Amino acid sequence: MNDQQRLLLASVLMAIVLIAAWTLGSRRSPRQPAPVPTALSGTADSTAPVIPDTLAAEAPAGPDSLAPAAPDSAAASAEAEVRTVTVAIGDRGGATIAVGSLSTAGGSLRSWILPGYRSLSEADGLVDLVARPAFETDGADGTPLILHTDSPETLLVAAGADSVVFAGPDGFRKVYRFEPGSFSFGLGTTGGSAGGISLEPGALSFTETAPSAGVYFSAAWYAEKYRTARSSSLEDERPLGRVKWAGARSQYFCLLLLPEDPEGRFDAFAQAPSREVSPGIRVLDDRVTVYAGPVDYEELRALGRGTDKLVDFGWPVIRWIGRLIYLFLSVVLVGIPNWGVRIIILSAAMKALLWPLSFSSARSMRRMQKVQPQLQELQKKHANDPMRLRQEMQKLYKEHGVNPLGGCLPLLLQMPVFFALYRVLQNGMDLRAAGFMLWMTDLSRPEVLIPFGAPILGMNGIGLLAVLMGISMFWQQKLTMTDPSQKSMLYMMPVLMTWLFMKFPAGLTLYWFVNNILSIIEQVILRRGRPAAAPPAASSPR
Repeated sequence: MNDQQRLLLASVLMAIVLIAAWTLGSRRSPRQPAPVPTALSGTADSTAPVIPDTLAAEAPAGPDSLAPAAPDSAAASAEAEVRTVTVAIGDRGGATIAVGSLSTAGGSLRSWILPGYRSLSEADGLVDLVARPAFETDGADGTPLILHTDSPETLLVAAGADSVVFAGPDGFRKVYRFEPGSFSFGLGTTGGSAGGISLEPGALSFTETAPSAGVYFSAAWYAEKYRTARSSSLEDERPLGRVKWAGARSQYFCLLLLPEDPEGRFDAFAQAPSREVSPGIRVLDDRVTVYAGPVDYEELRALGRGTDKLVDFGWPVIRWIGRLIYLFLSVVLVGIPNWGVRIIILSAAMKALLWPLSFSSARSMRRMQKVQPQLQELQKKHANDPMRLRQEMQKLYKEHGVNPLGGCLPLLLQMPVFFALYRVLQNGMDLRAAGFMLWMTDLSRPEVLIPFGAPILGMNGIGLLAVLMGISMFWQQKLTMTDPSQKSMLYMMPVLMTWLFMKFPAGLTLYWFVNNILSIIEQVILRRGRPAAAPPAASSPR
């Protein structure tokens, strides 16, 4: 097997793995735009929260506009008693990070709006994590228990922690405690029929464009290690054991329940009546911490207890590379607002890092090209003796200092980076709806310049980046080809890879396109000063 064949084999293996990853991986949806924080004014005892302008534009003015109406099941006589408390969570920098609505009907959380994240679902607007009332307490008749609170209708949590207390019959109390600058809040119950806290099935909302319902929601928990189960596998209630935390998640957002004690554990159960709704989570504890926010690596790492495992950077070996790539993109390049530019810099950095190997590879390929005539002679001479042919080829390689695998090493070393970047682009919160230029508005999704009316061969349209990547791959292969007998692969592989990249995140295509362009420049530089190949000797006349 010559160098070109090995290179082809590596490319085919990469294509097979990518197809498997694309087919079997969870098909989740896009990423977030830049946050739109709004300044908060006043102190924690203000009587009216400052609601982001985008919220105000979507709903009538007034605190009750953020809260759904009382459930239809509530008795008409009780509806007059139902109140809504609007809680605006600010940070010490003056931005609103969450706006929640609590109802005296069951002491439930009716909405949890994140002003820094735009919903990409058909409803559009801002992300509201709560699709149906969460943490609702029912009475004996199965309808929401009407509770009482002395809290004002609006509560601004910016200067310090604050609480909303609901009181009911038989000494029942439900307390929400909020901290400024945090997506987490405390939730506790005492008295009455208190005996655990439950997150209802379907509480987590859809936030993405055209999500695949069967794989969109899942339960996640951490016992001895991180585990997950899709809603489609939770028709019957599943005991999760003694866990550090448990919750419901989608691709980019989650509702997690954690013990109040950072070192504590509780028994947890999960169930989903339908594969199209988020699973319900029941925990045997009356005091918990709830995290209601993005599946963001930095936020979850700060939360601790292994919650950062929710960010899927891939298989164990790939995971560490993915974390390094994420930290490079999000920390080292934090001053660059355009994520497309960050990916271009990442590609250039990887090319510079692999330059010594690329130089060695180019030298090996030149030597391989030099011995091609002798290899062909050996193949003809020992066509019927494969073992002797291998021995003679090894001898020839040794005499001329040729490493048959030398040309494949840069590609093989790029593959783990490629797979890790795929996971980062698919699951990194910062890349959700992060644009690059012109029509390329979401680097976490396939780029489409010419859309199709319906999918064709698995493609929703033609992407310019994928086409440019295929052209650059053809050019690069043409520069590095050492065996003319493999000329057909010069056309087949770029076509195959172009088709594959039509389905991959635009950021991944951008990375590979830039890598190809840099490789072409690299080949041109390495070929300078290289003596022209001697023409084949003319056969002497007989």
